[in-house]
Amino acid sequence: MARPGYNEIRNLGTFANQNRWMITFAKFPNVGDYPDSEDVNFRCTTSSVPKITEKAGIEVDIRGMHVGQPGTYDFDHELTLTLVETEDSVIHSLIKSWRDACYDYETGKQNKKEDIEAILILSRLDVQDNPIWQYKLLGVYLKDYDPGSMANEPDKIELSLTLWYDKFTDGKSV
Repeated sequence: MARPGYNEIRNLGTFANQNRWMITFAKFPNVGDYPDSEDVNFRCTTSSVPKITEKAGIEVDIRGMHVGQPGTYDFDHELTLTLVETEDSVIHSLIKSWRDACYDYETGKQNKKEDIEAILILSRLDVQDNPIWQYKLLGVYLKDYDPGSMANEPDKIELSLTLWYDKFTDGKSV
């Protein structure tokens, strides 16, 4: 097969951009006080992308030949968001509300799973900012976070949230 030429590459169409995306909380946890979903979307600077990975493949060695075949697959279960903070502490407040909803350190009590879960939609957008591919994450809760640091230079505060998800569905947006 020959190397693609200029015309073949031009005929591919408009390329998807990695900086055209948005996150939407279709549902925040039932317990706690949370910001508007748009407030979180505007402050989010990066997001990982959910995926499914082979967890247990089948490998066979017979007389020096090594072959493999797919086994079971599972969701990676973690999504990382990086968000920039503003002086009104929207992201710190989100973390505190969600963290406190998941576990009360003073009493050791926890809320029910269905009350601390969110539904998150990560959408890739076209050049007109219309969704073209969506990941819908179900059973989302705050697993870990990095609150950033204080430093010597006047730089933004970035926080990192590690979210657990039970599963996701993905596909073209309609």
